[in-house]
Amino acid sequence: MSKVEVKETAIKLATEILGLSQSEKATKEQKDQLKETLTELCDKNFGEFFNEDGHWKLEEAGILIKTALNPPKMCFEKSNEPLKPADRTEIAQNLDQQYIILDIDFKKIQNRIEVDKQLKKLLQTAGVVIKQDVRYDVKTLK
Repeated sequence: MSKVEVKETAIKLATEILGLSQSEKATKEQKDQLKETLTELCDKNFGEFFNEDGHWKLEEAGILIKTALNPPKMCFEKSNEPLKPADRTEIAQNLDQQYIILDIDFKKIQNRIEVDKQLKKLLQTAGVVIKQDVRYDVKTLK
C-alpha cells in the first residue's frame, strides 16, 4: 500500500469508528472489527505516520489517532492466551507477597522482571509472560 492509500484507509476507518460510536444501532462486533483493522494498519505503519508523542493527525479529516497502552496481562507464552483466574491463583500462591494485591500485580512484575531473577525463573517455569498491547484511540481534532 502506498502512503496515500494508507492515509486514505486510516481516514475511512477512523471516520467509520467515530460514526459508529455515535450510532445506537451499531453492534459491538462492527466497532471491534473496525478497531482491529485500524490497529493492524497503525501497527504496520507506525514509524511512518505517528509523531514522537504517539499521535497521527489526519488534519484534512479533522481526526487524531492516539496510541494508548492497555493494562498489562499475564498470558501463556506458547499460546498467547490470557490466564484464567484459577491459573493466576496458582501462580499467585508461589509469588512473593510484594507482587500480589488481591490478584497478581502485573505492572509491578513487568517493572521488576529483569532484576528479580527468582521472579523471572518462576514465570519461565510456569510458561507465562507479561504482555501489554497497544490500542489506538480515535478522536476528532479540536
